[in-house]
Amino acid sequence: MSHGRKTSQEEFQKYCDNPEVDVISNNKAVVKVPEDCISRIIGKQGQHINKIEEKLGISIDIQSQEGTSSSTPREKGEELPYNLELKSKFIVFDIGVENEHKDIDIYVNEEYLLTAKSGATGLIKIKKNNNIGKILLKERSKGNDILLYG
Repeated sequence: MSHGRKTSQEEFQKYCDNPEVDVISNNKAVVKVPEDCISRIIGKQGQHINKIEEKLGISIDIQSQEGTSSSTPREKGEELPYNLELKSKFIVFDIGVENEHKDIDIYVNEEYLLTAKSGATGLIKIKKNNNIGKILLKERSKGNDILLYG
């Protein structure tokens, strides 16, 4: 077991027994836990999962052990055009109201980063100061491609 996986495993054992941790890249992990543990791990308004992500320095997808979640990369859908706006605290992807309430896969240089749910107005907001936000800002500043698929 790698150090990153062991550390992640220990972090999630504080919330539930037998979490399944799969570190899928240097900045991404998938954690499968019993359905009744998910809300404990995420916490009110995501405060627990945000602290864990900050502590471990990776983005984490929480999934039910009973099934799969839409937060794992799927077969790529259609590439979506978007307008990107940098607000004071958020990176905002506007994919149009026709794409409201959809699961959107975000890739950087053809590497899967995360799946986000668009809101009622077709916006995806990502906090600049969380790990994913920092990765997106860094990659954008390097001129790397950020692609959205839905």
